[in-house]
Amino acid sequence: MAMVTLLTDFGDAPYPGIMKGVILSLAPQGKVVDLYHHVPMGNVTLAAYVLYHSFRHFPPGTVHVAVVDPGVGSDRRVLLAQVAKHLFVVPDNGVLTLVLGRLERAEVFVFERWEFALPQVSATFHGRDVFAPLGAWLARRVPLPMLGRPVRDVVMLDLPCPQWVEGRLVGEVLWVDPFGNLVANIEREMLGEHRFGGVLAGRKCLPLCSHYGELPSGQPGAIWNSWDLLEVFVNKGSASMLLGLKEGDPVEVLSHVME
Repeated sequence: MAMVTLLTDFGDAPYPGIMKGVILSLAPQGKVVDLYHHVPMGNVTLAAYVLYHSFRHFPPGTVHVAVVDPGVGSDRRVLLAQVAKHLFVVPDNGVLTLVLGRLERAEVFVFERWEFALPQVSATFHGRDVFAPLGAWLARRVPLPMLGRPVRDVVMLDLPCPQWVEGRLVGEVLWVDPFGNLVANIEREMLGEHRFGGVLAGRKCLPLCSHYGELPSGQPGAIWNSWDLLEVFVNKGSASMLLGLKEGDPVEVLSHVME
Protein backbone atom coordinates (compact mmCIF):
# COMPACT_ATOMS: atom_id res chain seq x y z
CA MET A 1 0.00 0.00 0.00
CA ALA A 2 1.48 3.31 -1.09
CA MET A 3 1.89 6.41 1.03
CA VAL A 4 -0.33 9.44 0.27
CA THR A 5 0.74 13.05 0.85
CA LEU A 6 -1.62 16.00 1.11
CA LEU A 7 -0.81 19.55 -0.02
CA THR A 8 -3.60 22.12 0.35
CA ASP A 9 -4.48 25.72 1.15
CA PHE A 10 -7.06 24.62 3.74
CA GLY A 11 -5.15 25.96 6.75
CA ASP A 12 -6.52 24.95 10.16
CA ALA A 13 -9.95 23.97 8.85
CA PRO A 14 -11.29 20.43 9.33
CA TYR A 15 -11.06 19.70 5.60
CA PRO A 16 -7.65 17.94 5.59
CA GLY A 17 -8.84 15.62 8.35
CA ILE A 18 -11.98 14.79 6.37
CA MET A 19 -9.85 13.99 3.30
CA LYS A 20 -7.73 11.64 5.41
CA GLY A 21 -10.90 9.94 6.63
CA VAL A 22 -12.00 9.30 3.04
CA ILE A 23 -8.59 7.97 2.04
CA LEU A 24 -8.36 5.62 5.02
CA SER A 25 -11.92 4.40 4.48
CA LEU A 26 -10.98 3.27 0.96
CA ALA A 27 -7.39 2.24 1.76
CA PRO A 28 -7.35 1.22 5.45
CA GLN A 29 -3.75 0.01 5.30
CA GLY A 30 -2.52 3.25 3.79
CA LYS A 31 -0.45 5.96 5.43
CA VAL A 32 -1.32 9.63 4.95
CA VAL A 33 1.25 12.38 5.44
CA ASP A 34 0.33 16.06 5.84
CA LEU A 35 2.83 17.79 3.60
CA TYR A 36 1.56 21.37 4.06
CA HIS A 37 -1.88 22.90 4.51
CA HIS A 38 -0.95 26.58 4.78
CA VAL A 39 -0.31 27.49 1.16
CA PRO A 40 -1.75 31.03 0.87
CA MET A 41 -5.30 30.74 -0.42
CA GLY A 42 -5.33 29.99 -4.16
CA ASN A 43 -1.56 30.45 -4.59
CA VAL A 44 -1.00 27.83 -7.28
CA THR A 45 2.50 29.16 -8.03
CA LEU A 46 3.74 28.48 -4.51
CA ALA A 47 2.00 25.11 -4.50
CA ALA A 48 3.93 24.21 -7.66
CA TYR A 49 7.23 25.04 -5.95
CA VAL A 50 6.35 23.18 -2.74
CA LEU A 51 5.25 20.10 -4.66
CA TYR A 52 8.34 20.03 -6.88
CA HIS A 53 10.84 20.51 -4.07
CA SER A 54 9.10 18.05 -1.73
CA PHE A 55 7.95 14.98 -3.62
CA ARG A 56 11.41 13.52 -4.27
CA HIS A 57 11.99 13.10 -0.53
CA PHE A 58 9.27 10.45 -0.34
CA PRO A 59 9.59 6.78 -1.34
CA PRO A 60 9.01 5.81 -4.98
CA GLY A 61 5.36 4.99 -5.56
CA THR A 62 4.08 7.69 -3.19
CA VAL A 63 0.81 9.34 -4.26
CA HIS A 64 0.85 13.14 -3.98
CA VAL A 65 -2.56 14.80 -3.72
CA ALA A 66 -2.46 18.58 -4.19
CA VAL A 67 -5.66 20.56 -3.65
CA VAL A 68 -4.93 24.24 -4.22
CA ASP A 69 -7.91 24.68 -6.45
CA PRO A 70 -9.47 28.11 -7.07
CA GLY A 71 -11.51 26.54 -9.88
CA VAL A 72 -13.31 23.99 -7.70
CA GLY A 73 -16.77 23.26 -9.03
CA SER A 74 -16.00 24.64 -12.50
CA ASP A 75 -15.19 22.72 -15.68
CA ARG A 76 -11.45 22.61 -14.89
CA ARG A 77 -10.14 19.09 -15.28
CA VAL A 78 -8.64 16.71 -12.72
CA LEU A 79 -5.25 15.28 -13.68
CA LEU A 80 -3.53 12.04 -12.75
CA ALA A 81 0.16 11.74 -13.51
CA GLN A 82 3.10 9.40 -13.11
CA VAL A 83 6.50 11.08 -13.06
CA ALA A 84 9.84 9.79 -11.74
CA LYS A 85 8.13 6.77 -10.12
CA HIS A 86 5.72 9.03 -8.21
CA LEU A 87 1.99 9.52 -8.71
CA PHE A 88 0.10 12.83 -8.62
CA VAL A 89 -3.56 13.83 -8.29
CA VAL A 90 -4.06 17.54 -9.01
CA PRO A 91 -6.39 20.07 -10.60
CA ASP A 92 -5.43 21.09 -14.11
CA ASN A 93 -4.40 24.60 -13.09
CA GLY A 94 -0.61 24.58 -13.36
CA VAL A 95 0.34 23.02 -10.03
CA LEU A 96 2.37 20.41 -11.97
CA THR A 97 4.28 23.05 -13.95
CA LEU A 98 7.70 22.45 -12.37
CA VAL A 99 7.29 18.68 -12.08
CA LEU A 100 6.37 18.31 -15.75
CA GLY A 101 8.68 21.05 -16.98
CA ARG A 102 11.85 19.75 -15.32
CA LEU A 103 11.42 15.99 -15.35
CA GLU A 104 11.17 13.58 -18.26
CA ARG A 105 8.95 10.63 -19.15
CA ALA A 106 5.75 11.92 -17.61
CA GLU A 107 2.46 10.17 -18.21
CA VAL A 108 -0.57 12.40 -17.67
CA PHE A 109 -4.23 11.38 -17.74
CA VAL A 110 -7.43 13.37 -17.39
CA PHE A 111 -9.84 11.82 -14.91
CA GLU A 112 -13.06 10.56 -16.52
CA ARG A 113 -14.22 7.49 -14.57
CA TRP A 114 -16.49 9.20 -12.07
CA GLU A 115 -17.52 5.93 -10.45
CA PHE A 116 -14.15 6.16 -8.66
CA ALA A 117 -15.21 9.43 -6.98
CA LEU A 118 -17.64 9.54 -4.07
CA PRO A 119 -21.30 8.95 -5.07
CA GLN A 120 -22.22 12.58 -4.49
CA VAL A 121 -19.78 15.27 -5.63
CA SER A 122 -20.29 18.69 -4.09
CA ALA A 123 -19.49 21.94 -5.89
CA THR A 124 -17.26 23.18 -3.06
CA PHE A 125 -15.25 20.23 -1.72
CA HIS A 126 -13.66 18.20 -4.51
CA GLY A 127 -10.81 17.50 -2.10
CA ARG A 128 -13.14 15.17 -0.21
CA ASP A 129 -15.28 13.92 -3.07
CA VAL A 130 -12.76 13.53 -5.93
CA PHE A 131 -9.11 14.00 -5.01
CA ALA A 132 -9.10 11.96 -1.78
CA PRO A 133 -10.81 8.92 -3.35
CA LEU A 134 -8.45 9.04 -6.32
CA GLY A 135 -5.48 9.21 -3.97
CA ALA A 136 -6.79 6.11 -2.20
CA TRP A 137 -7.35 4.17 -5.44
CA LEU A 138 -3.88 5.01 -6.67
CA ALA A 139 -2.45 3.93 -3.30
CA ARG A 140 -4.21 0.63 -3.93
CA ARG A 141 -2.40 0.43 -7.28
CA VAL A 142 -5.36 0.99 -9.60
CA PRO A 143 -3.69 1.68 -13.00
CA LEU A 144 -3.98 5.20 -14.38
CA PRO A 145 -5.60 4.05 -17.67
CA MET A 146 -8.51 2.67 -15.65
CA LEU A 147 -9.23 6.16 -14.35
CA GLY A 148 -9.02 8.32 -17.48
CA ARG A 149 -7.42 8.97 -20.84
CA PRO A 150 -3.95 10.28 -21.75
CA VAL A 151 -3.60 14.02 -22.39
CA ARG A 152 -0.83 16.41 -23.38
CA ASP A 153 -2.59 19.79 -23.30
CA VAL A 154 -2.23 20.45 -19.58
CA VAL A 155 -2.23 23.93 -18.08
CA MET A 156 1.28 25.27 -17.42
CA LEU A 157 1.95 28.40 -15.38
CA ASP A 158 3.85 31.29 -16.91
CA LEU A 159 6.16 31.57 -13.92
CA PRO A 160 7.99 34.89 -13.48
CA CYS A 161 11.63 34.36 -14.40
CA PRO A 162 14.47 36.47 -12.92
CA GLN A 163 16.22 38.66 -15.48
CA TRP A 164 19.75 40.05 -15.74
CA VAL A 165 19.74 43.86 -15.79
CA GLU A 166 23.12 45.62 -15.83
CA GLY A 167 24.92 43.11 -13.67
CA ARG A 168 21.94 42.49 -11.37
CA LEU A 169 19.78 39.39 -11.35
CA VAL A 170 16.33 40.78 -10.59
CA GLY A 171 13.81 38.37 -9.09
CA GLU A 172 10.96 38.59 -6.62
CA VAL A 173 9.76 37.23 -3.31
CA LEU A 174 7.98 33.95 -3.92
CA TRP A 175 6.99 33.17 -0.35
CA VAL A 176 7.12 34.63 3.13
CA ASP A 177 7.60 31.47 5.16
CA PRO A 178 6.30 30.97 8.74
CA PHE A 179 9.59 32.34 10.14
CA GLY A 180 9.29 35.57 8.16
CA ASN A 181 12.05 34.51 5.74
CA LEU A 182 11.73 35.87 2.20
CA VAL A 183 12.13 33.01 -0.27
CA ALA A 184 12.89 34.39 -3.73
CA ASN A 185 12.48 32.77 -7.14
CA ILE A 186 16.23 33.07 -7.78
CA GLU A 187 17.98 29.71 -8.08
CA ARG A 188 21.68 29.26 -7.35
CA GLU A 189 22.39 27.90 -10.84
CA MET A 190 21.02 31.08 -12.42
CA LEU A 191 24.22 32.89 -11.45
CA GLY A 192 26.11 30.92 -14.08
CA GLU A 193 29.59 32.41 -14.46
CA HIS A 194 28.80 35.39 -12.29
CA ARG A 195 30.39 35.83 -8.87
CA PHE A 196 28.07 36.70 -5.98
CA GLY A 197 28.38 40.34 -4.91
CA GLY A 198 25.54 40.76 -2.42
CA VAL A 199 21.76 40.93 -2.28
CA LEU A 200 19.63 44.05 -2.54
CA ALA A 201 16.36 43.71 -0.63
CA GLY A 202 14.27 46.54 0.76
CA ARG A 203 17.02 49.08 -0.05
CA LYS A 204 19.52 47.13 2.04
CA CYS A 205 22.60 45.41 0.63
CA LEU A 206 22.94 42.08 2.41
CA PRO A 207 25.81 39.59 2.63
CA LEU A 208 25.59 35.97 1.56
CA CYS A 209 25.90 33.72 4.62
CA SER A 210 26.65 30.05 5.10
CA HIS A 211 24.20 29.67 8.01
CA TYR A 212 21.72 31.78 9.97
CA GLY A 213 23.90 32.16 13.06
CA GLU A 214 26.72 33.75 11.07
CA LEU A 215 25.16 37.15 11.78
CA PRO A 216 24.34 38.75 15.13
CA SER A 217 20.74 38.55 16.34
CA GLY A 218 18.45 40.95 14.53
CA GLN A 219 20.74 41.37 11.50
CA PRO A 220 19.52 40.55 7.96
CA GLY A 221 21.40 38.46 5.44
CA ALA A 222 20.93 36.09 2.53
CA ILE A 223 21.47 32.35 2.18
CA TRP A 224 20.94 29.58 -0.35
CA ASN A 225 18.20 27.54 1.30
CA SER A 226 17.44 23.82 1.19
CA TRP A 227 15.67 24.23 -2.17
CA ASP A 228 18.72 26.08 -3.59
CA LEU A 229 16.60 29.22 -3.74
CA LEU A 230 17.81 32.57 -2.47
CA GLU A 231 16.40 33.34 0.97
CA VAL A 232 16.59 36.64 2.84
CA PHE A 233 16.53 36.13 6.61
CA VAL A 234 17.01 37.90 9.91
CA ASN A 235 18.82 35.94 12.59
CA LYS A 236 16.24 35.31 15.32
CA GLY A 237 13.80 37.68 13.64
CA SER A 238 11.50 38.26 10.68
CA ALA A 239 12.97 39.56 7.44
CA SER A 240 9.50 40.41 6.18
CA MET A 241 8.81 42.67 9.16
CA LEU A 242 12.27 44.24 9.35
CA LEU A 243 12.56 45.00 5.63
CA GLY A 244 8.86 45.61 4.97
CA LEU A 245 8.74 43.15 2.07
CA LYS A 246 6.02 40.79 0.94
CA GLU A 247 5.30 38.31 -1.84
CA GLY A 248 5.94 39.84 -5.26
CA ASP A 249 8.39 42.49 -4.05
CA PRO A 250 11.75 42.66 -5.86
CA VAL A 251 14.94 40.99 -4.68
CA GLU A 252 18.20 41.50 -6.60
CA VAL A 253 21.49 39.63 -6.67
CA LEU A 254 24.45 41.94 -7.30
CA SER A 255 27.23 40.17 -9.14
CA HIS A 256 30.71 40.40 -10.56
CA VAL A 257 31.68 38.50 -13.69
CA MET A 258 34.35 35.89 -13.08
CA GLU A 259 37.67 36.85 -14.73
